[in-house]
Amino acid sequence: MQRILLSLLLLLAVQALRGAENESALYLHEAGRDTVATTVQHQVMSRNVFAELFGPSFGISLGFDSRFRPGSVFGYRVGLGVTSGSYDYSYDGHWRDLNFSGVSIPLEINAVLGSGKSKFEAGLGITAFVLRRDEWKVSGYWEWDDEGEVISEPESSFWHGTRPNILGTINMAYRYQRETGFFMRVGLTAFIGAWSCSPIDGVVVLPCLSLGYTFKY
Repeated sequence: MQRILLSLLLLLAVQALRGAENESALYLHEAGRDTVATTVQHQVMSRNVFAELFGPSFGISLGFDSRFRPGSVFGYRVGLGVTSGSYDYSYDGHWRDLNFSGVSIPLEINAVLGSGKSKFEAGLGITAFVLRRDEWKVSGYWEWDDEGEVISEPESSFWHGTRPNILGTINMAYRYQRETGFFMRVGLTAFIGAWSCSPIDGVVVLPCLSLGYTFKY
């Protein structure tokens, strides 16, 4: 009888131990899943605020940069800047000169590649402007006959006013960024525009320098 009781007690102990092991494994599995879920739920995303010289603003600006979601290489930037300058060109008997000043709003979709502090950035965007333009235009040539009389002369016009402008942008840069703290971007920006709706005609390339701060959100 004692042997039977001991055998039953041993069997119950083994079953209890097996149940405890299964319960512990289930608990560890659930805890691991909860930990992963909590990690995903609380995953943060780095964002940047910065001041910039040249670059997509075509002047001096303040900007904000972020990824679309945590861990994504793709993101966006927006900004607000001021710009001023002059541009002139001539072709086939036409000469144009422009002085401009106003505000700029750069908008860009970009990709940031690299896993360390040093990264490569490439972006495409547009920059919208509200510009005050002073524009001179001269067309034609001076021509004289054999007797020295003027037979044709250039036609000139002047336009002054404020109106919207727009430029396309291509941006490539080296980017230094930590999880938090000092942020820097150094690169080149190509601007694409037409005289009728922008402060340039054709393609112009300018350097860019951004200095700012990275924070977690």
